[in-house]
Amino acid sequence: MHLGIVSRYAVAEKGGHERYLQRLCRGLLERGHRVTYFSTCFDDNFKNLDNLKSVEVSCIKFPQPLRYLSFNYFAKKAVAKHREQLDLVFTTEYVTFGDVYRAGAGIQKAEIDAYLGEKAYLSPKNLAKLHLQKRLFTQDPPKKIIANSEKVKEEILNYFPVKEKDIQVIHNGIDTDRFKPQSPAGETKELRKQLSLQEEDKVLLTVGSNIKRKGLDTAINILNELPEEYHLLIAGEPDRKKLLSIASGTVEQRLHFLGRTEKIEKYYRLADWSLVLSRYDPAPNVVLESLACGTPVLITQKTGLSELIASKKLGIVLKGDSMRGNFLDFEQISSAEYSELSQRAAEAGKTFTMKSHLNKIGNTVKQIPENNW
Repeated sequence: MHLGIVSRYAVAEKGGHERYLQRLCRGLLERGHRVTYFSTCFDDNFKNLDNLKSVEVSCIKFPQPLRYLSFNYFAKKAVAKHREQLDLVFTTEYVTFGDVYRAGAGIQKAEIDAYLGEKAYLSPKNLAKLHLQKRLFTQDPPKKIIANSEKVKEEILNYFPVKEKDIQVIHNGIDTDRFKPQSPAGETKELRKQLSLQEEDKVLLTVGSNIKRKGLDTAINILNELPEEYHLLIAGEPDRKKLLSIASGTVEQRLHFLGRTEKIEKYYRLADWSLVLSRYDPAPNVVLESLACGTPVLITQKTGLSELIASKKLGIVLKGDSMRGNFLDFEQISSAEYSELSQRAAEAGKTFTMKSHLNKIGNTVKQIPENNW
């Protein structure tokens, strides 16, 4: 089968979305499918994929709203030129076309309602996103829609006249050879030494750079309430000065800024808990990666995949806007209970393979008439 994949960036270091698409392309190519990728730019991670055909799409970068609108316009034209060669067009992000659409960026109106507030409707960038999503779901809906969490599926049904049968929830696939509980000999001991952690110290890990969206301020406030043996690792490039201004007393000494790291898996294994405190997030890969490393997750109810944590009892879901009163639940968990929790997390995490993910995408595509998957 010849698939056309459309996304603004083919640059793996951009984020989890792009890294997912890189894994998707590799998996499709390994299964013998042909892939033509339409994007504004390509890094070596994509260029080096054997047999991947790349088509560069024009884009007006400034002002920001035109970045979204122009990419949609030029990408649609580029795909039209190749349409006779393509059996299926797989799109994502903010575009108005595609046979199969993956709602990887979530739903813009849901994000505004979740935490951005009504002033966000004055933003030209947000208006562009809202316009594109409305056109996608109302004027010429995709034959199939992939939601990467139950939360995103619910949002689509709440905001748009889409039939439930046309939406399939497929959790992301991760590299389970990389993200696993087993660590190289001496890894944990060396990390504790590097971070000046004592053997009895407890480690919390949060990942992200956008303080408000990712709830990094909430993570600091949680640390403010915890005993001195708790330390917080922050992977990403947030505004350190702003976060330090939230820390009270000696809490600053228990904060560890990791910056961007290519070896995040070793910090998952070091951590006792992963904090996923987003005010809005469709389905953060950090949840699945953390579970695969055997690390339970403390997650907000507003975050996609919180339903997974709750249903399979893989951590703690924080309910409501107030963190006080439920985030300290993990302090009450005994060593034996934690060991069982960690084991459940690892067992659940190892099921999110790219093989399983591709099988589910294949099953979804097979529901489209006249396909040859």
